Amino acid sequence: MNAHQNTQPDVHQSQSHRKRVRNRPVNNTPSPNGNRYTPGKESQTNNGRNLDRKIPTRTQSSSSAESQRSVYDEIPHDYVTSKNPSKHKNVNNNIGSISSNPVMRNPHGVVSMKPDGTGHDSIRHSNISSTTPDMIDLNASSLSQGSNISVVTLGGIEYPVGTRIGKTGMFVIGDPTTFSQPEITSCHSSMPSVISSTAPIYHNNGMAYSFDSWNWSVIRFAIFIVICVIMLALLAAVIALAVGQQDSCVAHFEWWKGSTFYSLSVPYFYDSDNNKIGDILGVEKKTSYFELMAFGAVVLKNFFPSKLNQWEAVMSFTDVDPRIGSLSDFRVLVDSLHEKNIKLMIQLCPWYTSTDHIWYKESRESSIVSLNKYRDFYIWSNEPNPLKGGQWEYDEVRSQYYLHYGDKSKPVIDWTNEKVRNAFNDVLKLWLQRHVDGFILCDLNKFYTEDFDFLQQYHSTLVSYSQGINDQKVLAVDSEFISETARLNNPLFEDFIGLRDPNSRTVDMILTPFYIEDRNRTEGLVSRIQKALEWQFGEDGPWIIWNMVRLSETNVNYISALHLLELMLPGTPLFTAGQEIGVYYKDNSTKYQAPMMWLPDSSVPTNPGSRLGSDHVWAMRNISTTRRNVFSLRFDRIPGPKVMSINYDIVAMDQKENFIVFSRYYTSDKTYYFVGNFGNKMIKKDLQQIVTPWATVLADSSNKYFGRLELRDVILDPGQAVVFYPTK
Repeated sequence: MNAHQNTQPDVHQSQSHRKRVRNRPVNNTPSPNGNRYTPGKESQTNNGRNLDRKIPTRTQSSSSAESQRSVYDEIPHDYVTSKNPSKHKNVNNNIGSISSNPVMRNPHGVVSMKPDGTGHDSIRHSNISSTTPDMIDLNASSLSQGSNISVVTLGGIEYPVGTRIGKTGMFVIGDPTTFSQPEITSCHSSMPSVISSTAPIYHNNGMAYSFDSWNWSVIRFAIFIVICVIMLALLAAVIALAVGQQDSCVAHFEWWKGSTFYSLSVPYFYDSDNNKIGDILGVEKKTSYFELMAFGAVVLKNFFPSKLNQWEAVMSFTDVDPRIGSLSDFRVLVDSLHEKNIKLMIQLCPWYTSTDHIWYKESRESSIVSLNKYRDFYIWSNEPNPLKGGQWEYDEVRSQYYLHYGDKSKPVIDWTNEKVRNAFNDVLKLWLQRHVDGFILCDLNKFYTEDFDFLQQYHSTLVSYSQGINDQKVLAVDSEFISETARLNNPLFEDFIGLRDPNSRTVDMILTPFYIEDRNRTEGLVSRIQKALEWQFGEDGPWIIWNMVRLSETNVNYISALHLLELMLPGTPLFTAGQEIGVYYKDNSTKYQAPMMWLPDSSVPTNPGSRLGSDHVWAMRNISTTRRNVFSLRFDRIPGPKVMSINYDIVAMDQKENFIVFSRYYTSDKTYYFVGNFGNKMIKKDLQQIVTPWATVLADSSNKYFGRLELRDVILDPGQAVVFYPTK
């Protein structure tokens, strides 16, 4: 077939071929200047230049319904006129005489045009009369030249040159003098134009609208899947945050607040080398027991070099007694405890030393006029001074008397001396360098001074060695000192517990005695608890350490119930080694006759002569483990929008029967109850009136109740206590 003739395609041509044909301009009619469009080659004059470009042969089926669809469906169904009517005729001799009459619309609502001078409808059938005046050629293959219009009126609306029109922006209104036809490639047909006297509307067929052929149903489905996955991920993140909230908060809780402390005298704890004296390595071998009991810290005492059977008469504050170990053994112990996330503290009573201490030796060998820094580390006098209290002992080497309190082998240190304070600060630094986590200073009320501002210096030293919330170094003192300071209206009292400025607090914890009296057992016990917690509930006040002290013979039966109550109190419970198996004191002595008994196949200590067996140890463990991870027991208050509120309550108390119900709670946590009988008779109580009908037992001092418990009729023996939380 001749390349210069239109090819009539097969009516059965493929759909893809139809789509290609649909967008190709069809024009076998002469142009207004008499030239006929020749397939395969287009001659165009652009700014005085002749551009000869080879283009592919295009065919169009007039009989195919698909081929009848035209790009002109995109043109707004209105007329096209020029902003400048004077240029409606003979523009560059390319159009000829063109009428300014509006473009007509057929009943189908589609723009239909007739080419000039042919009378042939090359688009589709039209209802426009053949006598219609000259129409605008929408399928012209050549571009008009020489116009300079800037605005085109389309349907009564003015459009600047370059405006895109049509549903998808496939047409661009343009001026032939400023627009050149895009470069034609083998995959794109020539760009048809709509000529309106002076302004063409360019078909945007050659521009990149590749998304028209995308599979949007698949894309929408993929986007839907992605959104669902994102929503599920966000939901999982919210659930994870909600579940992990409690652990997260506990992780940011100071290690010394709420966990259980365990104090032990090294010579009386565990003998690892069978010399009948407990030792440092013996403590290290029992670190698994500390971990089992969920102890947060171990407090060591009586391990400094001292005289035989007088572990309190310290000969050096910086070393370990060779009978119980070495500094190397001490480092092993520290590392073993820290590996189990257990802290190590040291208890000191530095208001006196042994006469064999290096400080005393240096001091007694110094004359009154000596420059030796140890000269005035102790209280010396030429004559006994009754006004200073205590007793006086004559030292023949120094030829003076020194002060002591009943034991001449324990001279009293002069804490008014600035050199003494600095020397002890060096002691603290040395142990901090050995990775000790804190100190308990006992008997400060016996210190020979009325000025305790050195505590601020010591606290600052501990802070300088602290590294984050999980490695805070802490300082604790006994409550007798705090109470005495408050009674004397010492202005330093407010600084000690941070009443005036929480940031300048010099004491982190207060060691508070915990015991029960022979009379008014419950009333006196509750009164002491509430009074002590007043310090703790102050604005960032010091933390309370509950330290169970000696019990009278008549109150020994209540030791198990007191242990469970101590573990339920706000603050930090501290137990002395042996108390968990019923070893108690009949006097003020802290000495054991022998180390604690440990059976070879037992993970806990034993005491065959005690009413407290291993069941009581496990009951203590249950509460100690729970308070380490539960807000209700570890926190001491509930944060509020303005102020904090306490999180404990005396639910019920019967002073006549010495019966008490004590609760701990938290906003988002369970409520835990302690029910104890401190009387001498068995009692029966209906607790569902104040709690719930059913509960789950956490611990029972007598091991009578366990698991699920109905609270309608609870029978408690004398000295029995039960800890539980309500269940449905």
